[in-house]
Amino acid sequence: MTWIKANGRRIAEPLHMNVLDIMTRKVATVTPETPVLEVAALLAERRVSAVPVTDGEGRTVGIISEGDLMRRPESGTERRTPWWLGAFLWPDRLAERFIKTHGLRAEDVMTTNVVTIAPGASLAEAAQLMERHGVKRLPVTREDRIVGIVARADLVRALAAVAPARAGVEDDSTVRERLEQALERERWVPFNDLFVTVIEHRAHLWGTVHSQTQAQALQILARGVPGVASVESHLTVNPVEINSPLLIP
Repeated sequence: MTWIKANGRRIAEPLHMNVLDIMTRKVATVTPETPVLEVAALLAERRVSAVPVTDGEGRTVGIISEGDLMRRPESGTERRTPWWLGAFLWPDRLAERFIKTHGLRAEDVMTTNVVTIAPGASLAEAAQLMERHGVKRLPVTREDRIVGIVARADLVRALAAVAPARAGVEDDSTVRERLEQALERERWVPFNDLFVTVIEHRAHLWGTVHSQTQAQALQILARGVPGVASVESHLTVNPVEINSPLLIP
């Protein structure tokens, strides 16, 4: 297994990493009783955009982000509901808005539906959860106890860390084999009409594709293969009809 360094730690290359490898371990937390103004001060002091809320047993019961504190009367940013709109809203809905903007403790303003992830989960799982729920960070929990937090920035740092690790010298035949395997994994690749060579780590693509889009995608795929320094395309574009059986539905 290839090892690299990220956040000062020796970790596996991204394909073999899990959340435990890249998460932030020293996590600032607050309790449900923490005053909102103290939460705001903590976010500013630690330069973080969110903080988990934990109970006396260390279990995650909520999370407070900068977005939860944007509309506050103390800063003059409170959102006033127009009288005509208020006439169409249920009183409970108006009361919920009031609690969110005027609540004095963490439990009043925190988001309670917290999406968490296990330390052994893959980076792909973390990215999928963030995309699906529209969040920028995930508390990492083990047996309901928080052990870290992983953010989008951690995923980006993992990506950046892999670049030096891929700079090793490999023979062209190994790189070509890796490129061919990458091509075989993609259903959209016209593999039977394609021929590739690798000379001094430069990949050459020969053959016929059905669109300029396919040609561009092939070059991007080749550039992403470890060991490929550059790509030279000799592809011929031969468009086919939309109902051609060569096209994959």
